[in-house]
Amino acid sequence: MTTTNIATAPLPKCPGIIRGRRYSATHAAVTIDGQRLNWQDSLALQYHSPTGINWGFAGSGPAQLALALLLEVTDRETALRHYMRFRDDVIARIATGSWAATTADLAKWLELSRSTEQTVRMDVSPDDTGPRQTVAWAWSRDETRRRQHRATAKPVLAPAETFPDEHSTISELSRINPDADPAATGAHSQTIRGLLCGACAGWKKPPTSLELHETMNAMRTGDPSRRQRSIAALLVNEASFDELVNAHLEGAFTWRQLAIAAHLQNYVPPARIHQINAFRTPEPRTEPRWRT
Repeated sequence: MTTTNIATAPLPKCPGIIRGRRYSATHAAVTIDGQRLNWQDSLALQYHSPTGINWGFAGSGPAQLALALLLEVTDRETALRHYMRFRDDVIARIATGSWAATTADLAKWLELSRSTEQTVRMDVSPDDTGPRQTVAWAWSRDETRRRQHRATAKPVLAPAETFPDEHSTISELSRINPDADPAATGAHSQTIRGLLCGACAGWKKPPTSLELHETMNAMRTGDPSRRQRSIAALLVNEASFDELVNAHLEGAFTWRQLAIAAHLQNYVPPARIHQINAFRTPEPRTEPRWRT
């Protein structure tokens, strides 16, 4: 672990003081120099959490906060490219109900993130001690190589029609997981219920596994509602790779439905594009012609 003092870098003369306070499990607020952060504007770019912002976990509320904060220090395109990494590296790691940082911290985090493939973590301080202007980062050689590959590869999500559109069957699920409960599949997927329980804690009306199942079916029409787009974004951007595979095995969605949902998003992380593309329908292999 290496620590760098931000004070050694060029900073604004009057950096904005960012303060966060959680009033309840579902009510949190963030201010910049005493003015409440207008996080609602970020919904137009990525519709994660219409009911509010949050921190301390990798969910929809923290994702909305990460995007709104980066929009305070950079342009839309840059914010969309880096906000999920900012959520995972910084927002999800805030362990206190009240905290403080500065806009200079954000700008320095963004500068380091854009100039290095290392994992950048910004420390925030408890609200009563004031902002601590330090940014720490830690990295590994393997992680650096993975990030460099993702940055240079610039993957493109394959067309939706190249993905299979069949639901997994009970027999396939039983073959992989003999202890699976057949009743906890399809619209009642056990994996989806667990995902929604953790990622939608800040929603005023959290979606159910049945609603997500209906949302994925609406992907075929190409005209989902705004709430359905938000639910689809949660599945595409916030579910882990294991959760996607398990939910598919439980019949919650087809790979084509997931690909359509991904195409509807303003931004999908490159790593997730690689994961989704892995489930395209294999191209038919032609037998080599041997000379006789």
